[in-house]
Amino acid sequence: MSLASDRKALFLKLYGDSQLKTLMKIPTADLTNMAKIRDTYITHTYGSDTIITDVSCRILYRNVPLSETSNPFVKWDGIIFEIFVKSADEYNVTTNALDRRQEMIADRLYGLLARQYVGDLKFEPIDKGDLYCSTPNYKRYFVLYKYKRIY
Repeated sequence: MSLASDRKALFLKLYGDSQLKTLMKIPTADLTNMAKIRDTYITHTYGSDTIITDVSCRILYRNVPLSETSNPFVKWDGIIFEIFVKSADEYNVTTNALDRRQEMIADRLYGLLARQYVGDLKFEPIDKGDLYCSTPNYKRYFVLYKYKRIY
């Protein structure tokens, strides 16, 4: 598959998951609006400097170069998902006061992607954790996956 096909397959996998949309608190009116989901809630973007103030949760994802392999035609590439959650919605995802929405979204991404093929890419989890968030009243969390790319 091509880079464009792989990117589309990834988006469609995330877009089609109702559990992920529920965790992200996507309003009912937006649930089937693919363009709105793509532009507002699950966005492929170069950087995470997009200011968020209008939604409860947002996932920004982008490709990142990782490392060479011993084969010049094979590289490890990565994809990072940055999960932004409004502070007011961080702990109200379940009745358990210790459940964090961003971690549950990360767990859902793990269930959808880890060690599975999406298009021609097989994702392997590498790292996850909290990040500093410059947007007031939001929390930021990341999940990083790697995959082999054959050139």
